[in-house]
Amino acid sequence: TAIGNQINLLVNGSTNVQFWDGSQTTGNGTIEGGSGTWSVGGNQWTGVNGAFNTAWTPNSFAVFQGTAGTVTVDGAQGITGLQFVTDGYNLAGGAAGAL
Repeated sequence: TAIGNQINLLVNGSTNVQFWDGSQTTGNGTIEGGSGTWSVGGNQWTGVNGAFNTAWTPNSFAVFQGTAGTVTVDGAQGITGLQFVTDGYNLAGGAAGAL
């Protein structure tokens, strides 16, 4: 990419983009990032403005920014792509974790 140290993985262009908000489960206007568990339930994902948190929508494009951390993938999560804006993120397999 044109941005140093940035990794983009595009599987299929999706119009739905979600931003990892880590342990922050309530929208507050900021995308914190950080560590947490990526699972079917929970509200660890937000939109570009960080205003509202929601659960992961299968087959979306995932963006990781803000504070880096370890994201434990719990269960199979369908993606159309991944973008790491912040260096230092670690995706780890949890219970049957797969992308």
